[in-house]
Amino acid sequence: MIRNQSGFTILEVLLSTTILSFLMLGVNTIVSNSTDTKDSVTKEDRAYLQIYTALNRFEVDFIQIYSPLYFTVKEKSLDEAAKERAEDEASDRDTYDNPNLAYQGSEKYPTISRKGEPIGAIVNEDKSSLIFSTMSNRRKIQDAKESRFAWVKYSLGKISDDEDLQGEELIRNYSAQDPYAKEFDWKNTEGQVLLQNVKSLTFWFYDKAKEKWVDKLSDTGVDQETPRAIRINLVWVNDLGNEVEFERTFRPLWPYFDTINDEKDRQAALKPKTGNDPDAAKDEDE
Repeated sequence: MIRNQSGFTILEVLLSTTILSFLMLGVNTIVSNSTDTKDSVTKEDRAYLQIYTALNRFEVDFIQIYSPLYFTVKEKSLDEAAKERAEDEASDRDTYDNPNLAYQGSEKYPTISRKGEPIGAIVNEDKSSLIFSTMSNRRKIQDAKESRFAWVKYSLGKISDDEDLQGEELIRNYSAQDPYAKEFDWKNTEGQVLLQNVKSLTFWFYDKAKEKWVDKLSDTGVDQETPRAIRINLVWVNDLGNEVEFERTFRPLWPYFDTINDEKDRQAALKPKTGNDPDAAKDEDE
């Protein structure tokens, strides 16, 4: 008996191989595109994560900004104290009652509060820089010679050796050692690059009296030493050369106190009552 030994023809083999090749090419293309998309998205997410990390770093510092003026007022100067004594003969302010008689101001702490606390300066030299005192420092090493109080500076510049930058770098200088030193010494503090390829950075400060944002802290009037809100406008350049704008608003944790009116009420309460005061006459009758 003769069996049928016939199989696939050459044409059938070539046809099936061609079809399989097209299928494999499609699968390879899909996998390659998926891998490229994953790498692109991961790279983009990493860049945006760095931006959000930089802004969150500023938020941690600013919401814990410190100044005695958030809960008290400035101590009167010597001239103001002398004028006060001339207007009110009953006022007898000595060195103990007027710390300004003994206090010597400095670059970091130009004045003191009525209770004698040094008032840290808030420096806004230009629209892209800001210096202030914060309570955001935490010791990472036990018994380290660091204070919870620290000075922080945000500015634009370039401290890295990267020649491919498409802008400047957002730099954070931080000093928690000897925060009560008289002068700033940023040259001896190590700068931390928070973000690269920054085209512009602008700090905006809210002026409550004018109900608008201004780009100079000195234009905020009463709140120039106690900022109540700060807005950051940042323009960043991505790898494709496109400019992306970010804007965020931050507020300090300090509750709002009307320290000026509180001080006026305190001064009024300290003044002796006159004979024409009905309340004083009532007290004498009793």
